[in-house]
Amino acid sequence: MSERVVRLAEALLEHEVRAVFGISGSGLSLQLITALEQRGVPFYTASHEAAAAIMAGAAGWRTGTLGCSLSIRGPGLGNALAGILTNHYEQRAALSIAEALGPLTPAGMMHKRLEHAGALAFCSKAYATLGEPRETLAGLATAARAEIPGPVHLDLFAEDAPALRVSASAPAAEGRAGDAVRRLVERAARPVLVVGGLATRRRWGARLARLRVPVFTTFAAKGVIDERLPFAAGVFTGDGKARSPEARVLPEADLVVGLGLRNLEILRPRAFPCPAVVVDLVDGVAEGFAATHVWRTDGDEPFEELLSLLEARCWGESVVTEATAEVRRALLADPWLPGAVYDCLERELPGVGCFVADAGWFCTVAEHVWRATSPTAFLASANGRSMGTGLPMAIGAALADRAQPTVCAMGDGGVRMYVADVKLAVEERLPILFLLLSDGRLGSLAGASGLSRRATTVAGPSWFRVAEAMDCAAQQVKDVDGLVAALRRWRWREGPMFIEAVFDPERYAAMTREIR
Repeated sequence: MSERVVRLAEALLEHEVRAVFGISGSGLSLQLITALEQRGVPFYTASHEAAAAIMAGAAGWRTGTLGCSLSIRGPGLGNALAGILTNHYEQRAALSIAEALGPLTPAGMMHKRLEHAGALAFCSKAYATLGEPRETLAGLATAARAEIPGPVHLDLFAEDAPALRVSASAPAAEGRAGDAVRRLVERAARPVLVVGGLATRRRWGARLARLRVPVFTTFAAKGVIDERLPFAAGVFTGDGKARSPEARVLPEADLVVGLGLRNLEILRPRAFPCPAVVVDLVDGVAEGFAATHVWRTDGDEPFEELLSLLEARCWGESVVTEATAEVRRALLADPWLPGAVYDCLERELPGVGCFVADAGWFCTVAEHVWRATSPTAFLASANGRSMGTGLPMAIGAALADRAQPTVCAMGDGGVRMYVADVKLAVEERLPILFLLLSDGRLGSLAGASGLSRRATTVAGPSWFRVAEAMDCAAQQVKDVDGLVAALRRWRWREGPMFIEAVFDPERYAAMTREIR
């Protein structure tokens, strides 16, 4: 075994890599897997390299460690790019490692050749070749965790070669808008907060629960304030319609205070109905909000200062209560749609450790109906809204924490992409409820009038027999009573279950029309 690989395995342990996901080659990647297994770090074989990168990002996010995935060169890394891109969109610190052709490889060696650094240029914060493993890993781990967090990549060459490193760009100097922001906050009688995913990574996020003014979060920050609290106004997307809390609460405000509010996390950045200020640790991500002032700061003190000012305000409890109750009433009115399913889950599985939502209208329902109690209690492709990512995310989250059940809600489109990884959940006896919410169509697309139905209709949408063939307990249900019975049969400590909930497509298509 290569001595460099052994030293890399030891460096990965030092930088809190606790599991590796991927598909091995026969060269350095297999050596690295062996060296890590000898040191107690497990390797999980995924169905696809993209799924492996997504699992790594989710597992690292769930544990607060550095996620890690592994592939061969060329097509292996090419396959992984979709998962690395997901970690880029979702701001997850994760390391991808790939075997690679080094600078000493003859130019005529074209088998599986790919210029890795160029392929990764958009979606990876930093690229490196091995060099001295401990030093290289230190630089990559720092880059991955620096604001804005994201994926980094390491190439393994068969031959010794000097290290090459391209780091993330340095932050800009601190802005000068502090005094103006303070004055606006001091004068505001009816301020509203909109808080981004930054709050899940900073200690001041815990202070949000003490506020007595309306607090929205982006989808990426869902759960940073317990959504059962009276001033928790729910998820802000920038695209809410008449029945959404954002459409009902924001017109009552006289100032919006965005803490880490970034256009990266919003479906449609636009001007607020009142003046707005944004405070952040990075530049260039507040465009679109028409903020009166954007305060770029180098530390947490300005956030703490503004929260101290806001703790003196009290308004909006009745507005928030009415707005959130109204959207829940609308989404729970039908006795058999995803809202009723989530409501049933809250009652029947009160100890859910993590709720994972794939992309689709059922995810929009989950934004408003599933009440997250902590930042680690909800996981989704919150920024990329990428269909198919939910299943591998759920596996990564469950491998990181087996102490409580994980629920994975997915639709007819997303289930197809990585369904083979149900087998991994079975092999590991993971406590995952795979919940397929099926209307037989790509529901969020099928409502467009006069356009192709073939492109949005799923032929043979049922999957529970496929799950059953992979030795996963599985059942189809068509009403709440059937769901309750299935949930009560599930022994989650013994392994996963696959429940397929079937809905009327027309009622399904109409359920979010006045919300988004």
